[in-house]
Amino acid sequence: MRKQIRLISSCLAIVTVLLLVTGCSSYSEEYEGPSGPVPASIHAQLDGAPWTTTSREATISNGKITIIGGVSKGQTLKMVIYNDSVGTYPVGQGSDNYATYAFGSTVFSSMNDKTTGDIDVLSISEADSLISGTFYYKLYNSNDQSVTFMNGYFTNLKYNVSKSSKK
Repeated sequence: MRKQIRLISSCLAIVTVLLLVTGCSSYSEEYEGPSGPVPASIHAQLDGAPWTTTSREATISNGKITIIGGVSKGQTLKMVIYNDSVGTYPVGQGSDNYATYAFGSTVFSSMNDKTTGDIDVLSISEADSLISGTFYYKLYNSNDQSVTFMNGYFTNLKYNVSKSSKK
Protein backbone atom coordinates (compact mmCIF):
# COMPACT_ATOMS: atom_id res chain seq x y z
CA MET A 1 0.00 0.00 0.00
CA ARG A 2 2.81 2.43 0.89
CA LYS A 3 4.52 1.73 -2.45
CA GLN A 4 1.25 2.50 -4.27
CA ILE A 5 0.85 5.77 -2.38
CA ARG A 6 4.48 6.67 -3.09
CA LEU A 7 4.03 5.83 -6.80
CA ILE A 8 0.84 7.90 -7.02
CA SER A 9 2.54 10.75 -5.15
CA SER A 10 5.54 10.62 -7.50
CA CYS A 11 3.29 10.59 -10.57
CA LEU A 12 1.31 13.57 -9.27
CA ALA A 13 4.54 15.43 -8.55
CA ILE A 14 5.79 14.78 -12.09
CA VAL A 15 2.51 16.00 -13.59
CA THR A 16 2.63 19.06 -11.34
CA VAL A 17 6.23 19.75 -12.40
CA LEU A 18 5.28 19.52 -16.06
CA LEU A 19 2.30 21.84 -15.61
CA LEU A 20 4.24 24.40 -13.59
CA VAL A 21 7.33 24.31 -15.80
CA THR A 22 5.33 24.91 -18.97
CA GLY A 23 3.38 27.76 -17.40
CA CYS A 24 6.25 29.54 -15.68
CA SER A 25 8.96 31.60 -17.37
CA SER A 26 10.19 34.05 -14.73
CA TYR A 27 13.49 32.31 -13.95
CA SER A 28 16.74 33.32 -15.59
CA GLU A 29 18.30 29.84 -15.37
CA GLU A 30 16.86 27.82 -18.22
CA TYR A 31 17.62 24.65 -20.10
CA GLU A 32 16.72 24.67 -23.78
CA GLY A 33 14.45 21.66 -24.09
CA PRO A 34 12.98 20.24 -27.29
CA SER A 35 9.84 22.37 -26.85
CA GLY A 36 11.63 25.53 -25.69
CA PRO A 37 13.14 26.84 -22.44
CA VAL A 38 12.58 24.85 -19.24
CA PRO A 39 13.40 26.85 -16.07
CA ALA A 40 15.52 25.52 -13.23
CA SER A 41 13.52 25.47 -10.02
CA ILE A 42 12.93 24.08 -6.54
CA HIS A 43 9.32 24.13 -5.31
CA ALA A 44 7.43 22.52 -2.42
CA GLN A 45 4.55 22.92 -0.01
CA LEU A 46 6.11 24.08 3.28
CA ASP A 47 3.61 23.41 6.07
CA GLY A 48 0.86 23.60 3.45
CA ALA A 49 1.93 26.90 1.85
CA PRO A 50 3.65 27.27 -1.54
CA TRP A 51 7.44 27.61 -1.22
CA THR A 52 9.78 28.43 -4.12
CA THR A 53 13.50 29.13 -4.05
CA THR A 54 15.00 32.23 -5.60
CA SER A 55 18.50 30.72 -5.75
CA ARG A 56 19.59 27.15 -6.21
CA GLU A 57 22.68 25.06 -6.81
CA ALA A 58 23.57 21.41 -7.19
CA THR A 59 26.86 19.53 -6.97
CA ILE A 60 27.87 15.96 -7.66
CA SER A 61 31.14 15.15 -5.94
CA ASN A 62 32.80 11.95 -4.73
CA GLY A 63 29.63 9.86 -5.10
CA LYS A 64 27.45 12.45 -3.30
CA ILE A 65 24.69 14.78 -4.56
CA THR A 66 24.17 18.10 -2.77
CA ILE A 67 21.22 20.36 -3.61
CA ILE A 68 20.81 23.77 -1.98
CA GLY A 69 17.96 26.24 -2.45
CA GLY A 70 17.54 29.63 -0.88
CA VAL A 71 14.84 32.23 -0.43
CA SER A 72 15.58 35.92 0.07
CA LYS A 73 13.88 35.83 3.49
CA GLY A 74 16.88 33.99 5.00
CA GLN A 75 15.56 30.49 4.33
CA THR A 76 17.85 27.71 3.07
CA LEU A 77 17.01 24.11 2.18
CA LYS A 78 19.85 21.61 1.80
CA MET A 79 19.58 17.99 0.68
CA VAL A 80 22.53 15.58 0.71
CA ILE A 81 22.37 12.14 -0.90
CA TYR A 82 25.25 9.71 -0.48
CA ASN A 83 24.88 8.32 -3.98
CA ASP A 84 25.25 9.87 -7.43
CA SER A 85 22.65 7.87 -9.36
CA VAL A 86 18.93 7.97 -10.14
CA GLY A 87 16.94 6.34 -7.33
CA THR A 88 14.87 6.76 -4.17
CA TYR A 89 16.85 7.73 -1.06
CA PRO A 90 15.34 7.78 2.44
CA VAL A 91 16.16 10.54 4.92
CA GLY A 92 15.99 10.29 8.72
CA GLN A 93 15.82 7.25 10.99
CA GLY A 94 19.40 6.03 10.62
CA SER A 95 19.97 7.07 7.00
CA ASP A 96 23.18 8.84 6.00
CA ASN A 97 21.18 10.95 3.53
CA TYR A 98 19.77 14.09 5.10
CA ALA A 99 17.89 17.34 4.64
CA THR A 100 18.11 20.58 6.60
CA TYR A 101 16.02 23.73 6.51
CA ALA A 102 17.32 26.91 8.12
CA PHE A 103 15.12 29.90 8.81
CA GLY A 104 17.34 32.58 10.30
CA SER A 105 19.15 30.93 13.21
CA THR A 106 16.60 28.10 13.58
CA VAL A 107 17.66 24.84 11.92
CA PHE A 108 15.32 21.93 11.23
CA SER A 109 16.92 18.61 10.31
CA SER A 110 16.17 15.04 9.29
CA MET A 111 19.02 13.80 11.49
CA ASN A 112 16.79 12.41 14.25
CA ASP A 113 14.73 9.34 15.07
CA LYS A 114 11.39 10.89 14.05
CA THR A 115 11.89 12.00 10.44
CA THR A 116 10.66 9.85 7.61
CA GLY A 117 10.69 10.82 3.98
CA ASP A 118 12.44 10.40 0.68
CA ILE A 119 14.42 12.24 -1.93
CA ASP A 120 13.78 10.75 -5.37
CA VAL A 121 16.38 11.53 -8.03
CA LEU A 122 14.37 11.05 -11.22
CA SER A 123 16.94 12.07 -13.83
CA ILE A 124 20.58 13.01 -14.19
CA SER A 125 21.64 14.24 -17.62
CA GLU A 126 25.40 13.95 -17.90
CA ALA A 127 25.32 15.55 -21.37
CA ASP A 128 23.64 18.72 -20.05
CA SER A 129 24.74 18.49 -16.37
CA LEU A 130 21.09 18.66 -15.22
CA ILE A 131 19.41 16.92 -12.29
CA SER A 132 15.69 16.63 -11.44
CA GLY A 133 13.68 14.87 -8.75
CA THR A 134 11.10 15.02 -5.97
CA PHE A 135 11.14 15.10 -2.17
CA TYR A 136 8.98 15.01 0.94
CA TYR A 137 9.84 14.88 4.65
CA LYS A 138 9.14 16.31 8.09
CA LEU A 139 12.11 17.98 9.80
CA TYR A 140 12.59 18.79 13.50
CA ASN A 141 14.59 21.39 15.40
CA SER A 142 16.26 21.00 18.80
CA ASN A 143 13.04 22.15 20.55
CA ASP A 144 11.06 19.35 18.88
CA GLN A 145 9.20 21.79 16.61
CA SER A 146 8.69 20.60 13.06
CA VAL A 147 8.25 21.75 9.46
CA THR A 148 6.87 19.57 6.69
CA PHE A 149 7.88 19.67 3.04
CA MET A 150 5.34 17.94 0.76
CA ASN A 151 5.08 17.65 -3.02
CA GLY A 152 8.61 18.99 -3.36
CA TYR A 153 10.49 18.92 -6.61
CA PHE A 154 13.69 20.19 -8.16
CA THR A 155 13.77 20.56 -11.92
CA ASN A 156 16.63 21.04 -14.38
CA LEU A 157 19.18 22.13 -11.80
CA LYS A 158 22.53 22.65 -13.50
CA TYR A 159 25.02 20.74 -11.38
CA ASN A 160 28.72 21.33 -10.86
CA VAL A 161 31.03 18.34 -10.98
CA SER A 162 34.01 17.69 -8.76
CA LYS A 163 37.05 16.51 -10.72
CA SER A 164 37.19 13.36 -8.60
CA SER A 165 33.52 12.55 -9.32
CA LYS A 166 32.51 10.08 -12.02
CA LYS A 167 29.57 12.24 -13.22
